[in-house]
Amino acid sequence: MKIAATKVFADYINKTAIQTGKKFQAELYKMSWLNYQMNWDIWTAAEFGDITKDKKVKVILITYPENYYCSAKYLTTYYLTKEFRQRGVKTEQELQDMIIDLLEV
Repeated sequence: MKIAATKVFADYINKTAIQTGKKFQAELYKMSWLNYQMNWDIWTAAEFGDITKDKKVKVILITYPENYYCSAKYLTTYYLTKEFRQRGVKTEQELQDMIIDLLEV
């Protein structure tokens, strides 16, 4: 599995949430360059392959139940890769622990 902003990884995040009893949900989301540039450097999106053929930028959108009263989170390939390398993830259990650490409220 590639650690990136993809539908496959979003599905894996959902699978991890179900297995651990967490209440967040992930989906692949495509936003315009302008919206992306408000929060992140567009060059990292280009470098990490997050730009689609129709000139949108892929991110993973994380949402929480309404009663959690917290904002949605966006995961970019750059951010996921940075965390993956920084934590030295080697096993699937370590990957699941990383996901929970990043997304649990």
